Amino acid sequence: MPYKARLARGIRTLKEVAHFVRCIPFFDEERYKPLTEEVWSSPDIMLERNSGTEMDHALLMASMFRAV
Repeated sequence: MPYKARLARGIRTLKEVAHFVRCIPFFDEERYKPLTEEVWSSPDIMLERNSGTEMDHALLMASMFRAV
């Protein structure tokens, strides 16, 4: 039986996943661009940091969609 990730309690639909991800603030990538290279964060790092770039949000949402 393939492994199926478990979502946070209460998230059961794609709409709820989208709402959850939308509530995470965006990291101001342009402000820090001279200091950093473009690096995509894994979903767990983004959740730990409680902010992320557009790509980080997309990766988190795709990961959560797969788990629904």
